[in-house]
Amino acid sequence: MKEDSFGELLKEEIREEVKDIKLSFNTKESIKNKTIRKKYSLYDRILKLMNTTIEIPVAWVGAASIAVLILCGSPFIVTNSAKYSKDIFGYTSIKTVKIQGADIVFPKSNFGGFVNEKDKD
Repeated sequence: MKEDSFGELLKEEIREEVKDIKLSFNTKESIKNKTIRKKYSLYDRILKLMNTTIEIPVAWVGAASIAVLILCGSPFIVTNSAKYSKDIFGYTSIKTVKIQGADIVFPKSNFGGFVNEKDKD
């Protein structure tokens, strides 16, 4: 609260001091061209980009990195097999993915419905 009142007081003092200053149109335009309408070179743009602050959430990056390392660093095996199904009184094709000892079973209809060349009739 105290800083806000000091800021407002300072603004009023500066306005009182500069309200009597009159500038010509050419002077105003030259100031605008040098400050607001300045065309930045490639070097200035790179410096401006490098001076920006980027905030990266460490917890999310760490969790994503660990997940990628676990999934990519562990061997996985995809096998096609047939399983007896009582619903259709016969065998159905399934895909089994083994990742670190865990078996994930995908029936053919739930795995995108793709068919291998061998399975086509």
